[in-house]
Amino acid sequence: MSALATIWWEIKRGSVLGFTVLFLFLFAAALAEMIAPYDPADQDITKALKPPVVMEGGSMDHILGTDELG
Repeated sequence: MSALATIWWEIKRGSVLGFTVLFLFLFAAALAEMIAPYDPADQDITKALKPPVVMEGGSMDHILGTDELG
């Protein structure tokens, strides 16, 4: 391969990588409602510090339990 062909191959490979990363970000943004369907500002103090589902008192509403903000 000539030097020019090598440079062209490197540029093309970098472009494909950049496009792939950009596509993944746009895909995640388009599916944001399905990935995280809950409002991040929504708090329910009555559900604070609930245990995970595998412990006594846990429920399927919050499989991993809740923190101090519900």
